[in-house]
Amino acid sequence: TQAVLLADNHQANRHVYLPYLGLYLVGAVLVERVLTASEGSRPLVAAGRGQLVVVVAAPLTLTVSRTLVWRDTPAPLTDSLRNEPNVPFAYNSLGIAKLNAGDHRGAIRDFERAAALDPTFNVHNNLGSARFELGDVEGALTEFTRAIERDPGYRDAYYNRGLARARLADPAGACTDWRRALSL
Repeated sequence: TQAVLLADNHQANRHVYLPYLGLYLVGAVLVERVLTASEGSRPLVAAGRGQLVVVVAAPLTLTVSRTLVWRDTPAPLTDSLRNEPNVPFAYNSLGIAKLNAGDHRGAIRDFERAAALDPTFNVHNNLGSARFELGDVEGALTEFTRAIERDPGYRDAYYNRGLARARLADPAGACTDWRRALSL
């Protein structure tokens, strides 16, 4: 079965890097002007250099501190949820990481939390994948069907539901789902 990452409602921090470039350029120009205009004034030169150190050191320190969080896939997601505990996308992503690591029960908890936070957030294919891996094939079938009800064009959910139907000795239903998945 396949877990699928759905990015419906989450804003990533990386989208601020490029806009901040303009702020850094403005800061660099201001520091350069202070240093150029005050070549004879030691206090102003020292202040300009101090500003330059802050402008460079602060983001560098923040970057290094954030890299310590990125030791594995679940770590930044857990950190994100500690800071923003009501983001279904983050629970879904953490659930996928746990599912891929073999923590199926932990994945189910995270997928259920995502669904509880936003009932319109379609985590049912992922929830079905975790249930399937635990051997709860009927529960998985129910979740795959819910995913399809929410999104009739959800190819992966049809494929996964076909797997569940095949496991439940319904080859006709499995083939119907697989044909639909292929058509999508």
